[in-house]
Amino acid sequence: RQLHSLLYAGSEEWTDYAIDLDVCGMRGVDKGMVVRVEGESGIGLDLRGPGYQDAVMHRREWPMGRARVTNANGVWHHVRVEARGHRYRVWVDDALVLDRTDGRSSRPKGRIALAAYTGGVGECLVYYDNVVVTELPPTAGDIPSSRADGERQD
Repeated sequence: RQLHSLLYAGSEEWTDYAIDLDVCGMRGVDKGMVVRVEGESGIGLDLRGPGYQDAVMHRREWPMGRARVTNANGVWHHVRVEARGHRYRVWVDDALVLDRTDGRSSRPKGRIALAAYTGGVGECLVYYDNVVVTELPPTAGDIPSSRADGERQD
């Protein structure tokens, strides 16, 4: 099994938000982020590099979506993930690549985590930059999630 590292930030009370970041993997296979993290579990997005070239969204071990994304080592990519209600949307380099709804409505709130996975090479080096989390206001047609009182600090 591959080794992974997660860097957690934010509040488990965060509800509807977007995370924007730039990511560059130098060694290893996967890099990504997790949104709506409660405890150590959330909705994950993995950008898989050489041998895969895709973006995979999952809730624990259950897949929620997959899209082809060119993701070579040594190349910077801008990634945006929106978690609004029970809908999750993912952009890579300004292209919408995934738009999914969590039918189980299992993650109404939670913090973020940045991820790095070793894959088969046994070591990993990933750079993250310009990480920004912003609150998303509700829009018409959203499936509401429970909202926490209080103001989010990013």
